[in-house]
Amino acid sequence: KNNINNIESEIYGNGESTRDYLHVDDICNIFDILIKKSFKTSNLFNLGTNIPTSILTLVDLIENISNKKMKLKYQNTKIPKCKKRWSFF
Repeated sequence: KNNINNIESEIYGNGESTRDYLHVDDICNIFDILIKKSFKTSNLFNLGTNIPTSILTLVDLIENISNKKMKLKYQNTKIPKCKKRWSFF
């Protein structure tokens, strides 16, 4: 949305930290499946794609789709120690 409205986006750190991104529809579909399934014991579910994606990769994707360069402002403030987060099955 910032890119469409020509608003500067903030990136904390150098943009190389990674996360595992899921679409909300995918999470809702999984919840729907799990609610309908009966379990005899308690279970723990980690939802993820096992595809770590950096902020800079997302910036690249947004720029390619929108055909427009993003305005970025890098913040040098400390980010959490964890540089990578993603789930896998």
